[in-house]
Amino acid sequence: MSKFINTRTAALLIFTFTIYGYGYGQTRDIKPYNSFPKNESLKHSKIQINEVLYPESIHLIDDLAIIMDQKSDYAVHFFKLSDWSLIAQYGTRGNGPAEVQTLKFHGQFIKEGNETYLWFSDFKTFRLKKISLSGMLNNIKTEPVISYKLPPELAMTYDDIYAVSDNEFIGTIQGNIFDFTDDPKAGRFFNLNMSDKNIKWTPNFPEQKLQGPKEKLGYLYSSHTTFNNSTNQIASALRYYDRIDIIDVVKDKALTVVQEDNVKFKEVDLTDDYYLTPPKTRFYNGLGYSTDKFIYFFYSNTTAQQGIDFYKGLTSNYPNKELLVFDWEGNPVYHAQLDKPSLGSFFVDEKTWKLYAIDGYPENEDDMIISYSLPNLLGEKRK
Repeated sequence: MSKFINTRTAALLIFTFTIYGYGYGQTRDIKPYNSFPKNESLKHSKIQINEVLYPESIHLIDDLAIIMDQKSDYAVHFFKLSDWSLIAQYGTRGNGPAEVQTLKFHGQFIKEGNETYLWFSDFKTFRLKKISLSGMLNNIKTEPVISYKLPPELAMTYDDIYAVSDNEFIGTIQGNIFDFTDDPKAGRFFNLNMSDKNIKWTPNFPEQKLQGPKEKLGYLYSSHTTFNNSTNQIASALRYYDRIDIIDVVKDKALTVVQEDNVKFKEVDLTDDYYLTPPKTRFYNGLGYSTDKFIYFFYSNTTAQQGIDFYKGLTSNYPNKELLVFDWEGNPVYHAQLDKPSLGSFFVDEKTWKLYAIDGYPENEDDMIISYSLPNLLGEKRK
């Protein structure tokens, strides 16, 4: 992405229009950018963990690192971030009230008084669970304070889900939603009210004219998301479109952040009788993380064929990941070229400005977690 190297002082243009969906209006802005004010190349460091784990995702709560692992006896592992020492485990496998099957943490934790609560979803039991952090740290038998069962339309298709309140949720789907709902307006964003199990959908956007197989539509609009608890904003980085949507669920607004030369989006063709994603399909945005100040996303401009060839060992020439950082107003803040081609879940400790990530292609089994040193982005934003 050579365009990130050149800076430009011209003001960003904002285009505003309105779409009408499920009986309600949503204001949408498009905010193009030309470059990032700071660009760097970063090299990783290895993190030593004295536990045998198979990390699926990693998260940060205050000074605790959380590793989710679906293969070990416990689903949740808590580490002291300062030295990566294990301090607690939670989530034994089973069907009891305090047990789990396939637990997923979407990164959302909520502070209420002196207690912190984490929202989980259990994909196998179709349940949403709110569990106290102190309970998980101190008692393996701690039960959820809230447990809901997802409606059938979402149970098999939800990707990420976040609590706006104790009975209202927003999230995204990935996959063939049309096998589970006859709603023609069903899109990648949903709003779920557990009081009456009512689901409202935001129609998919950007709206392309090229028609593909109906059952692939959910994959076409698949995205990686992260959530801002303080403002109830969700950042959704599209996988097959080179753009990021920042959704304000309270004000019902969407801000699309896009490179200046990609304001006119490129249509995606998933029509192929053999491949779910045809070899020429291009991938853009990867997993993300956010804080109250910043949105972080991994980025790659690669094709499906490049990934197939790399993981089959047919080529070693596979682009390394990049890191894109924006604020919640959609302003570009920072861009880094990383030195790894396959990086999974990650978080950023803004006290030390360290990025910790799962290495999806480690040199050794013990090197599953790596770190990068970032600049103080609060200082960069003030410049």
